[in-house]
Amino acid sequence: MIIARDQPSRLAFAYGSATRQGARESQQDAISAFERDGRVYVALADGVGGRPGGAEAAGVAVDAA
Repeated sequence: MIIARDQPSRLAFAYGSATRQGARESQQDAISAFERDGRVYVALADGVGGRPGGAEAAGVAVDAA
């Protein structure tokens, strides 16, 4: 759900991220959370199941956000 507001919210946010390796040899998922203009944005990209380039693809997607 996206709520549009004319004024920034006065709520305070705390955010972080964590990963769990699982059964694969490497973690390909990427996440980023950031604030801009009084709003909090979260970008999450899923890797491609251990295939070559999955980590790079997820990183590029999150960086583009």
